[in-house]
Amino acid sequence: MTVRYNHFLGICILHYCTLSRAVLDQIQRLISLFFPGTMNDSQCAVFLELSNSVEYHILSAIKAFLCLAGALRLSLQWKRYGVRFLVHENTKIIFRFFLALNIIVGIIFGWIHLFEMIRLRFDCFLLDFRYILLTRGAGVSLICASQNVLLLISFERLYSALYPANFEKCSRRFLSISLALIATLGTTIYGISALSDQFRLFEVKNGRALLSINIPENQIGFKRIVKMSGGSNFISLLLLCVDFYINFLRKRKINPSLGVAYQMIENRRIVLDLIPIELVQTMLNLFTGMALLIHRKVVTNPTPVGQQLIHESVTLGVCFPLILTFFIKRSAERSLNRPRPIDPVIDHFETLRKSWDR
Repeated sequence: MTVRYNHFLGICILHYCTLSRAVLDQIQRLISLFFPGTMNDSQCAVFLELSNSVEYHILSAIKAFLCLAGALRLSLQWKRYGVRFLVHENTKIIFRFFLALNIIVGIIFGWIHLFEMIRLRFDCFLLDFRYILLTRGAGVSLICASQNVLLLISFERLYSALYPANFEKCSRRFLSISLALIATLGTTIYGISALSDQFRLFEVKNGRALLSINIPENQIGFKRIVKMSGGSNFISLLLLCVDFYINFLRKRKINPSLGVAYQMIENRRIVLDLIPIELVQTMLNLFTGMALLIHRKVVTNPTPVGQQLIHESVTLGVCFPLILTFFIKRSAERSLNRPRPIDPVIDHFETLRKSWDR
């Protein structure tokens, strides 16, 4: 009886080991799609130095928390406040794309830094550059897409300031959705294409110790992305400054109608809500660019890990979703807590605003 039991137990263990081995082989095949199994001595040396860096661990933990907290808080605010404070339907549609992109950016970079904390606990856990492209590359492309969506809002605000009577009558939902989709998908595809050298870097395995999209093989595309981001920020901020001049400083020669006057009042309020958002986003990008430029000029031969530490320290744009939540809360609560007007003309404006919000 004991012999038969031992024989049966041995067969079960053999089958379990065979099955476990098969499962492990499948998992290894899946992992090998993004994480190369071959070891590279130079990259492993960089990985060892990176895993021993306390500063990098702290930076990864802080940025993972800030990014995920920003995505979560922005989602909760969207559910609570919506975008009622923007009044006009076209602006609401485009700004929803802006919010969604920032939530996705927060989730992507939160996952990236959270996974970094896990990866550094292994022995020479190299990343396939294709994984870096589909995570950090996609995140950078989505940041550029959010800037281009904000640029659309700047154009829309400029149009409403120049032609308030015509803008008041127009609510082209399909056009707003189409333009926002084109800006989002077009920028994202272009960004990944540029960073992957026209998708050629997806064809080969390239194990990397550092989570960086700036490598020698895609220098031309990386510079294009940086120029596009800076140009989009500059134009958007310039348009909002022109909006500010038209709405607050320029004197009109004729008295507008009641509807046009209401549109001008609401346009001023929206411009005041959007200018701080654009200013902070531009300042973050300007700070990152200047810091990297100064570091390149001062430190002539930086180590790979030292360069990665500086890069993670100054790329604060990934934390913008959390910063955005404070502006959203301020604008939404100011709109909700607006005191009830007494003057009949202003009361009419308030009635129009409430009708518009429905």
